[in-house]
Amino acid sequence: MFKRAKEDEDEEEKSATLEDFGMDVDKLLKAKQKEAKKAAKEKLSTLFARFRPQFPEISP
Repeated sequence: MFKRAKEDEDEEEKSATLEDFGMDVDKLLKAKQKEAKKAAKEKLSTLFARFRPQFPEISP
């Protein structure tokens, strides 16, 4: 009987899916995307700052 109760608990733990944590996953994904976008903008601005004196026709 104890073994059966343990199996039921395991099934309940496994039944927790991403839908249960969907909001958290969405928030994390948006935060990561925002972070990546910010890093990309910083890289581009660094590149523009470095190469603008050599190529004045390049504008951000």
